[in-house]
Formats: sequence, structure tokens, C-alpha cells
Amino acid sequence: MPGLKGKQVEALYERGNRWLEGLAVTPQEFLSDT
Repeated sequence: MPGLKGKQVEALYERGNRWLEGLAVTPQEFLSDT
């Protein structure tokens, strides 16, 4: 993705990791909320 800068990629990557960690920790609660 040439349009993104290094720090923007790092921010998106970290945010994605935290989101995935949240799903891994409480997948049932996350699914039951919706």
C-alpha cells in the first residue's frame, strides 16, 4: 500500500492485533452482544 506511511501501517496493525486479542479472549461475549 504505497499510499500509507510507516506509522499509519503500524497504528492499523496494532489496532488490528488488539481487536483480534479481544476476540480471542472473549469470543462468546463478543458474539452474544450483537
